[in-house]
Amino acid sequence: MGSKQQIKVGLIDTALSGARAAQFSRYELRQFHQGDTSSGAHGSAVTASWVPHARAIELFNAAIFDDSLRTNQAQLIEALEWLAERGVALIHMSLGLRQPNDALTGLCERLSSDGILLVASAPAQGEAVYPANFSGVISASGDARCQPGELSLLSAQWCDAGPQWGGCVFSTEHPLRGASIGAGAVSGALLAELVGGLSAEQAIAALDKNARYRGREQRQAQR
Repeated sequence: MGSKQQIKVGLIDTALSGARAAQFSRYELRQFHQGDTSSGAHGSAVTASWVPHARAIELFNAAIFDDSLRTNQAQLIEALEWLAERGVALIHMSLGLRQPNDALTGLCERLSSDGILLVASAPAQGEAVYPANFSGVISASGDARCQPGELSLLSAQWCDAGPQWGGCVFSTEHPLRGASIGAGAVSGALLAELVGGLSAEQAIAALDKNARYRGREQRQAQR
């Protein structure tokens, strides 16, 4: 196998723990929230599946929330703009807002049209959230069918009022579970393809080809 290609990646989340940050070839942190510094548990869990490729990743971490996991649109917009200036190839956002404004809508459209892969988490069921429900944003969630390394293609339709991709809902390194971790696994799969030298379009096609499950998880009715 050839050497991995170095890529720049943006993470909008909590800060990472010191141990996780040290695994990447480069790590740059900028705080956007006004609260206390977080433990790094959430961001570290989200990026657990990225570790096999961490030495090929220059990670720019926009910390927009602390351990309370609350943020606002102004902080998200500022974080996205900062990451775009860093020249990242992919921005991961394990977050969702109920009501977007025009500024956030326009910014995500511009970044997507500039070729930056935007990945955002969404609940498996329920109301639409943003940025995940914007056209051109890769919407990802957790899928209980998936084990580590497996993905599901939940919907082939963009902006289908629900996530398009599902990933493993747990990390072997942290107790946190759910849509955020599943979305991180989807980004991890994309990063594996990008550091291997594929383009953004080729990376998405590779995920489609390698999806372990297709269609949404069917929950059994309780008797």
